[in-house]
Amino acid sequence: MGERSRSCSMQWMIEALKRILPLDPQEEIATLREVSGGDIGRSFVVETRKRKWFVKYRSDLPALVFQREAEGLALLREAGALAVPETVHAGGIPGQAGGMIVLEWIESGPASRSSEEALGRGLAELHLRRSPDAGSDFTATISSDSCRSRMAGARRGGNFMLSGGSCRCLSWRRNADACRPSDGGG
Repeated sequence: MGERSRSCSMQWMIEALKRILPLDPQEEIATLREVSGGDIGRSFVVETRKRKWFVKYRSDLPALVFQREAEGLALLREAGALAVPETVHAGGIPGQAGGMIVLEWIESGPASRSSEEALGRGLAELHLRRSPDAGSDFTATISSDSCRSRMAGARRGGNFMLSGGSCRCLSWRRNADACRPSDGGG
């Protein structure tokens, strides 16, 4: 079984992943280990002998948060300017409270002048794309701590509006004139 990263405390995660991952009949989860990645939730790499996936979850966040993240990744993937991982699952955690997202694992490589230039060109291409239908039909929420510390008042720019204080969202909705006030929760 290789690395024994399967602690009893994470057995629930392994069982949930068995229900989500597109495993072949003889394929088993070999390792599950915590990795860095993202600024919310706990992140893991899950491995079989053939494949790897990135998993992020929070038991205190609704499935919708992770569904919205997957929708945003799909929009970035659709642009074709940068490599964006495929989403395997975004939603609830089978048998548990909270939400999770499972993505294909993309191996990182060493930074080089050419890789950094390619990233810069991809980001520039992404930011140059304009469309009358820019944005999406949903509002992506960022953490309230980030709002309070990084934004004061409301600022408009491009096809989005950033807003702080009691309005804690990054609005990418089509035809959105304003951010809706949050419920005041953290």
